[in-house]
Amino acid sequence: IALSIGMVGAGYLISASTSANAGYLFNFYVSALTDPLFERYRSVNIFERSIPLIAVTVIILVSICILEAIILHRCFLRSFSSSYLAGAEKMLLGYIGRLISGMPRIKPRRRSLLFSETKKAFVKSHLLILCAVMICIKIGFCSATEVKSDPAEDFYRSKCYELCGELTDVKRTLISEKLLESSEVISKYESKRQAVVSGLITNDEYQAYLNEYSRASVEQFAYIKLSAQCARIDNAANRGIEAQLIYDTGWIAFFESGSDIIFYTFLLLFFSGIYENEYKTGFYRIAQTTASGVQALHKSKLLLALMVTVTAFAVFAGIDMVFLLRTFELLNASFSLASVTETAYSMPIWFAMILKYLVGTVISVLFSVTVCMLSRFLKKTYLVISAGLLIVWFIAH
Repeated sequence: IALSIGMVGAGYLISASTSANAGYLFNFYVSALTDPLFERYRSVNIFERSIPLIAVTVIILVSICILEAIILHRCFLRSFSSSYLAGAEKMLLGYIGRLISGMPRIKPRRRSLLFSETKKAFVKSHLLILCAVMICIKIGFCSATEVKSDPAEDFYRSKCYELCGELTDVKRTLISEKLLESSEVISKYESKRQAVVSGLITNDEYQAYLNEYSRASVEQFAYIKLSAQCARIDNAANRGIEAQLIYDTGWIAFFESGSDIIFYTFLLLFFSGIYENEYKTGFYRIAQTTASGVQALHKSKLLLALMVTVTAFAVFAGIDMVFLLRTFELLNASFSLASVTETAYSMPIWFAMILKYLVGTVISVLFSVTVCMLSRFLKKTYLVISAGLLIVWFIAH
C-alpha cells in the first residue's frame, strides 16, 4: 500500500511541476485522470514509427504493475511468517468464511495425469514460448514468400470468371483465336525493332506497338493457361470424368503445396524431450513399480501428442490458407477435381480438400508419435532431434 501511494504521489508531483516532459504523461496519477491523455492526439516515435500515446501508456503502466507485483512478492510476501498470514486471513476473510461455512463441502477432484503432462509441457518446460516463436516464424516466412499482384494473373482471373463453367465450342474457338492474335503481335517484336532502327517507322509508331506488345503479352499468358485447361478437360473427358473451366491458380497452389517443414520442425522440438524429465527424475522407474503406472504414463503422453499435433496442424494450415486467400481466390469448390489437376478420381474439389487435410493430420500424428517413441528409447533430447531431422528431411523430399 505504501509503495502504491508513493508511486501515485510521485506522479502527482511530476505532473504538477511541468507538462512538457514524458514523465507528465507516463505515470499513474495522470493516467487515472485520463483527461490529459484524451485532450488531443499524441504519438510517440518508436523506431521511426508513430505509435499512439494511449497504447504506449497502457503498455508502460501494465509493465510497471507487473514489476511492482514481482517486487512485492519477492521482497515482502516471502518474508511473512505463516502465523502472520493466518492472522491476516482470519481478520480479512473471517466474515466470508463464516458465511460459507454452512455450505456443503465440495470434494476436491484429483488432477489427471494428462492434465499434469499438459501443464508440465506448456508451463514448466516453457514450450508455450516455442509455440509462439514457431508461429511467428511461420507468419514471417509466409509473408516473405507471398506472391505479389501480377497484371497477367489478374487478366487471367478475369477471363476465368468470364468463361467459367462448361467448355463449349464457342469458348474453345474464342480461346484459340485470342491466343493466335496475341502470338502474332508478339512475333512482330524483332521486325518492329529493326524497322525503327532503320527509320522505316517513327518512334511514335514503335511506342504504340510496344504498348500493344505489352497488352498482348498479358493476354498470351492468360490464353496459354486457358488452352492448358482445355487440354486437361479433354483428357478428363477421355477418362469419363466431367471437368469445367475454372480459375485454377489458387487451387493448384493449394494441392501442390509440399510438406510444411516449419510445422514438422516444431513438432520435433516440442516432443523431443517428452520423456527426458521422467528419466532424469527417476519417475519412470517409480511408475514401473505400480500395476498400470507405465501404461498410464504412455497413454497420457500419446494423448498430449494427439491434442497438440491436431491443434498445431489446424493453426499452421490456417496461416497457410490466410496467405493463400490474400493472393488468390478459391471459388467453385463444387467443380470436379479434374478441373484443376490431372486425376483419375471423380470427386468434387471440396472433398479432395478435406481428404488432403485428413491425410496431413494423420501423417502429422504419426510423426509426433514416432518422435515420442524416439524420446522414450533414446532418452536424450539431442539424440532424438538428430534422428528426427532425418525423418523431417525424408518428409521434405
